[in-house]
Amino acid sequence: MKKIVYALFLSGYIIYPQVNSIKFEFKHQSGIGSTLSFRGICAVDKNIAWVSGTKGSVYKSQNGGKNWKKIIVPGSDYLDFRDIEVIDKNTIILMCAGPAEKSRIFKSTDNGQTWKVVYTNHHPNGFLDTIEFWDEKNGIAIGDPVNGKFNMLLTFDGGSSWIDADVQNIPEAKDGEVQFAASGTCISLFGNNLGWIGTGGKSSRVLKTTDQGKTWLPYHSPILQGESATGIFSIYFKNKNDGIIVGGDYLKENKTDSTVAISEDGGVSWNLIKGNLPYQSAVKSFLLGDKSIYLSTGPAGTYYSSDKITWNKIGNGYHCLSVSKKDNSIWVAGSEGRISRLFVNQ
Repeated sequence: MKKIVYALFLSGYIIYPQVNSIKFEFKHQSGIGSTLSFRGICAVDKNIAWVSGTKGSVYKSQNGGKNWKKIIVPGSDYLDFRDIEVIDKNTIILMCAGPAEKSRIFKSTDNGQTWKVVYTNHHPNGFLDTIEFWDEKNGIAIGDPVNGKFNMLLTFDGGSSWIDADVQNIPEAKDGEVQFAASGTCISLFGNNLGWIGTGGKSSRVLKTTDQGKTWLPYHSPILQGESATGIFSIYFKNKNDGIIVGGDYLKENKTDSTVAISEDGGVSWNLIKGNLPYQSAVKSFLLGDKSIYLSTGPAGTYYSSDKITWNKIGNGYHCLSVSKKDNSIWVAGSEGRISRLFVNQ
């Protein structure tokens, strides 16, 4: 007789087989508008999480997802907030994606009560994709190519101001090569200086920096590429060597060709993993005891792996996920205003 694990959703219980004695339980939280789609999420701890998405939506929970408070960002009803970063208990950085001036960065220093626009894109071809921080002061925002170069912005004051990275040290984008603002995870940072960016479109590569975004080197990716909807959608490095990229074709959500690859040399080379993983938009890891477990999600389902090679479905799909650095708590969010906490036990 198979053991079972229960995934709780608004409509009731959905039962999934338990795999390798690890129990997964999604606790779906209600109270968010069903017309919203969330692409940005930041897990602070088991109680506090922030999400962001369409129609200028920003929400915060302080009680493990039981209740969600709508955060008002004045004049943002038509904006699409694709990424959100919580720097400390008072400082929040919020990024919206879109063409030209719809790409902006906001900052709050009073826990979301008030907001200031700290960057507005004025280039007609500019389109921000994600933001990330090495520490409380130093961060990066990346966007689609402008004048043949990937758009990169750096901050050294906790997101209060942003400057263009030196274009001479940024690789030229190939024809049709972009980044995807699918989940706020097309960049991964580690330590004080390391960073990796996953690209997609007609070409898919990994860009690597070892000096906090000052210079970058490109490396080939085996992830599905060649069309505008294909490529790397999420990249994650657990340490300076062990990396993973996921993606595929977001117009063909169930297609499993060339959707995941791993690196053991810091992103210089990548090995394609063949299996049943469909298009995925976000990947992270968490600790279960002393072992790293990898999580990946996309519209076709949420999956886990203990070795980055064999993947097992554990529930319905979302757009984005976040793992708290403070207490290893896991949160996911996606379409139709869905937000869940994922509980894991052995």
